[in-house]
Amino acid sequence: MVIPKELRDIVSSPQYKVKQLKVEISKSFTTHEFIELVDSLLWISPLLELLLRKYGKWIDEDKCYETISFKFSYEKPILGGENSSCCKFLPVPSWRH
Repeated sequence: MVIPKELRDIVSSPQYKVKQLKVEISKSFTTHEFIELVDSLLWISPLLELLLRKYGKWIDEDKCYETISFKFSYEKPILGGENSSCCKFLPVPSWRH
């Protein structure tokens, strides 16, 4: 599920309290599609600490799973010159900050 950027710009994130999210997908993604998926998930839950991506694929008659995890930190801004006013009206700053 990819949330359109136009909607993300005008609507607040719905799940601020979610700290861990597990996503199970059944198809492979291109790098660009995967980046869009992660961006949308971080909009949905902007304070994620852990994102687990589980991908299942069939090998012969068995289904094999590959799991990748992403850990996020909110201690320091990634870019010092970034304008933080984009989310000043939200109860919690966005994940980009």
